[in-house]
Amino acid sequence: MPARLIEIVVPYDQQHLVRKIVEHQPESRLWKSLTIDERVIFRAVVHAEDVEGVLDPLEKIITDDPRFEAVVYPLEATVPRLEKPDSDDTKSKRNRSRVSRAELYEDMGGYTYITPVFLAMAALSTVTAAIGLANDNAAVIIGAMVIAPLLGPNMALSLATTTADFKLARRAILTNAAGLGCAAVFAAAISIVLDLPVESHEVALRINPKPTDIAVALAAGVAGAFAATTGVSMSLVGVMVAVALLPPLVVSVMFLVDGNWSAAGNSGLLLVLNVVCINLAGVGTFLGQGVRPFGWDEGKRAKRIAFAVLAFWILVLLAVAGVIVYLSIIHKD
Repeated sequence: MPARLIEIVVPYDQQHLVRKIVEHQPESRLWKSLTIDERVIFRAVVHAEDVEGVLDPLEKIITDDPRFEAVVYPLEATVPRLEKPDSDDTKSKRNRSRVSRAELYEDMGGYTYITPVFLAMAALSTVTAAIGLANDNAAVIIGAMVIAPLLGPNMALSLATTTADFKLARRAILTNAAGLGCAAVFAAAISIVLDLPVESHEVALRINPKPTDIAVALAAGVAGAFAATTGVSMSLVGVMVAVALLPPLVVSVMFLVDGNWSAAGNSGLLLVLNVVCINLAGVGTFLGQGVRPFGWDEGKRAKRIAFAVLAFWILVLLAVAGVIVYLSIIHKD
């Protein structure tokens, strides 16, 4: 995982804390950059997974001092190279495979705002997906998934659940609702205007939910959370998540326009299943990666809330899965 440059501004009388904390990180580098207005500016180069080990102790000790600030920058390279510590290092007991909580919040928070661009991308991906579904064109459907902006809000909701951040959860839910609502409106509009057919094979795949769809949606959620926590681009993973969400929604609306309520309900059931699985897997993966809020008390509270939400998602999943299994048995008969 790439290294990070942390610029730390602390009161002059607290500079010893910075040295102690940063130098405790494996293979870290630290130098004093500037002293101004009774404050000291330090620059530290650490492994990305060690950023939390620097910021959390500093925040715990001097967070109430307005003179304390920290900014994290990505690094392309360092010379000499920042080597990975040995596997038997004491830090190996800590999770060393994800970015810091601060970076997660910065990345995921950006996906929870309803902007004209977000709505436009949701609309464009919906129109493209509807045409691809009606014409049995898998390439067009995949192309629509590339531009569908659905991964970010769902991963933000999973992060908010894991850290018990109700403000972030509210924004994520509203953004998800806006994206799916916009998609539904444009799916209905394009179905009516172009009188799209609903007899294609791609459409049929979305009206017969199967137990295997659960595994696909869970895999999409895990992949999305791993992409978020490791700092890699979520574009490709976003295609997988969008495939689980957008086509079932579009197909459901197409059948509603066509007046086939049963088929619309089946594809809607698949949509609900995928939403539940993606968020269930996302929360589980974030917990497994050791993502938690700052502070011991907040961490305990967040874990209780996260497990309660996990239990709720599991109950909903079991209910939906039961309906899907029942429908599968009926179709076989």
